Amino acid sequence: MRDWCQGWFADMARDDQAERDMVTLASDSNSGRDPGADAGRLNDAVLWHARLRQDASAESTWIEFAVWLEADNDNRAAFDLVEDLYFALEEAEPHLTPMIDIVRDSSVVSFGAWRTARPFLVRIGALGLGLMAASLLVVIGVRSGDVGGRADHYATGIGEKRTVALADGSTIEMNTDSAIMVVFGQGQRKVALEHGEAVFRVGKDPSRPFLVTVGDRDVRDVGTVFNILSDSGRIVVTVADGKIAVSPHDAADLAARPTAVGLVAGDQLTIQAGHADAVRRIDPAIAMAWREGYLTYKEAPLSLVVSDLNRYFPNRIVLQDSDTGLRRFSGALKVDNEEAVISRLTQLLPLLADRSGDGVITLRLKPQKD
Repeated sequence: MRDWCQGWFADMARDDQAERDMVTLASDSNSGRDPGADAGRLNDAVLWHARLRQDASAESTWIEFAVWLEADNDNRAAFDLVEDLYFALEEAEPHLTPMIDIVRDSSVVSFGAWRTARPFLVRIGALGLGLMAASLLVVIGVRSGDVGGRADHYATGIGEKRTVALADGSTIEMNTDSAIMVVFGQGQRKVALEHGEAVFRVGKDPSRPFLVTVGDRDVRDVGTVFNILSDSGRIVVTVADGKIAVSPHDAADLAARPTAVGLVAGDQLTIQAGHADAVRRIDPAIAMAWREGYLTYKEAPLSLVVSDLNRYFPNRIVLQDSDTGLRRFSGALKVDNEEAVISRLTQLLPLLADRSGDGVITLRLKPQKD
């Protein structure tokens, strides 16, 4: 089919000088804009772009895409080239529609339809005939829906924080050891929180709901402020302003739990495998205290505190046994450096800290006095 498209463009290019100019332009620009990728890489980029445009794209798909994108700089260059073409196709779509409809129904393209679309194809030709042929197939196959936007990946290292400003005016404040994927298009605003924690300040745009995929859930919003934590199979969603809806991401889960959970300011939803979803009222400032350098807890098991701290520091903290992990902690921990945090914990709780040669810190309960 791809060979047919390439041959079709070549036949059209022989009609007159304008078409020959298109071929020359494509050839010249290919040498200057080639992302350094072979045909297989370019084809992969086209397929990834199509997959990410689908509403049913799961978090696992986004993660796979991130791995592919970061594996080679040429992959990113190829994907950027595909996006450039899609934006050009968006402008040309009214003129391409007659051809697309005919191509879908037959193997014959009318000369009139070709003449109408030709000026736009000359411009698009600058992006490469091979890419045009491959991408036209994707347009024909998944033409319904909005044109996909650029996909960007952001991450923070251990101990690092970062604020990402989005094109719509929204901002994402990322906590330590976090990763997100952002895809914005004409009719969609999508973010995948792959792991970690972030505060989302969503710009109001009722025509484009803001969708965050985290684990097996979708968080939908049109303009509000909320915090999401995803760590070790636990998802915690806290609303600071406005309201959001949280629903299962997979169709199978939707059948079992068809009703979305509505959350308003002050609500916190906790999702964890093996436990029922729980909603409670909370001061949102507690969940978002990490932005000021604090972790705040109320009757939290020490195992949860340690899990949080391990996202902040390079030296791993472990618990000697399950009894130690069940110890409850209430208070605010200033997260500045690991030694200071461990010192505060051992002062606030009956704990001892043992350090091994490889840097691992083991917390254990102090022996009880007779």
